[in-house]
Amino acid sequence: MVEIHVVEVTDAPVEIAFDYVANYENFPKFMYGMSALKPTTPDNTRGLGATFEGGMQLGPVHLKSTVETIEYEENKVLAVDSIKGFDVDMKFKFTPVDEHHAEVDAYVTYRLPGGIAGKALGKTIEPFVKIAVKYSTHELKKQIAEQYEQRKAG
Repeated sequence: MVEIHVVEVTDAPVEIAFDYVANYENFPKFMYGMSALKPTTPDNTRGLGATFEGGMQLGPVHLKSTVETIEYEENKVLAVDSIKGFDVDMKFKFTPVDEHHAEVDAYVTYRLPGGIAGKALGKTIEPFVKIAVKYSTHELKKQIAEQYEQRKAG
């Protein structure tokens, strides 16, 4: 099991930060290597029970997963867990810092299959996971700030 925890303070209020992350269309914009995320529950694309199919390219490996939203509290927490494919969990916690800044705690956990295949997969994707975390964190912070600036201007 690999666990990644990143904390960032965004240049936007908690409502903007949460709204940006809760919009499934934004995930491929900030998540390194992620292909389009497709809702499998078209009537529910935000909130508990919403499910999505997606894929992620980490170096030479393409990983596919179906995830379900298992925790959702507006402006506080959003968590998804895999229900099919690559075993990954993601959780984002949002805390207001002040009226113009929010702290975002991002937790990503993934589990590799056991045995020789799992070890080989782990060695193959490990350097790309480090790149993915750094890139995704930077992009998320940048894009939330851009979203905030656009809303203030609009």
